[in-house]
Amino acid sequence: MEPVGKILRRVLKEHGLDRPKELKEIEIAWRDVAGPDVSAETSVLSFRKGVLTIGVSSAPLLSELTTYQREELLAALRARLPEPTVQDLGFRLR
Repeated sequence: MEPVGKILRRVLKEHGLDRPKELKEIEIAWRDVAGPDVSAETSVLSFRKGVLTIGVSSAPLLSELTTYQREELLAALRARLPEPTVQDLGFRLR
């Protein structure tokens, strides 16, 4: 039999309730700013010390975001989220 605590953690995670409110707001902003095509292939990995790290599903998309869209996405996130302040945007292959 699985312990109740483990079941509860799994259920909370499945429903997105295991993440702090701040991170949920950032995830919503990322989906809005990135658009449906990019957000379907990416996910918010972390937000630490002002750096938002995005997981990317493929190397070509990682290159596209890092090289051509990073500054535009960062500016859009800053406009959309005055607090918490996103100071930098990083991408990582997941």
